Amino acid sequence: MTKRDEGGLTKNQRIFVNEYLKDRHGARAYKAAYPSCKKSNSAWTSSCILLSQPKIKAAVDAGLEQMHREAKIEAVDIRRELARIGFSDIRNIFNEDGSLKMPHEWGDDVAAAVSSVEVVTRRPGGGPVEYVNKIKAWDKKGSLELLGKELAMFTDKVDHSGTVTVLGTGYPEDKK
Repeated sequence: MTKRDEGGLTKNQRIFVNEYLKDRHGARAYKAAYPSCKKSNSAWTSSCILLSQPKIKAAVDAGLEQMHREAKIEAVDIRRELARIGFSDIRNIFNEDGSLKMPHEWGDDVAAAVSSVEVVTRRPGGGPVEYVNKIKAWDKKGSLELLGKELAMFTDKVDHSGTVTVLGTGYPEDKK
């Protein structure tokens, strides 16, 4: 009889779950747990079968929940960051005279929305020093799309009422 752990998983199944939790790549996790499997298509198919099993799914769900607890990540934190990016206003990185604020002067919302800053100092032709500041923001559209999906704003509406409209054939049943 195969030895199982407290979650009812075999040694290989536990390895699969632990590997899967690293990057959520089923085929890679399957190959790590079952090294005799060499073909990616077979590993992918087998990982799908494993992930559909209730004990494996429960172990993966428990692992993800623990990872989120340990990282102290809550859904509200993710929504807040997406909102900071999605509703960011580029004007908030400038002073009233149009000069760029120093990063330590940015508020938390502005700082969260900025992906990178590049500052180039140059003296073309020996003339006065020029400063070129390149600011890159995170993807506003992508953040707003994710927030919209979270709020179910972009779902197709399908009528599942079961009501069917039939064009009349002239029979009495059509008049019901």
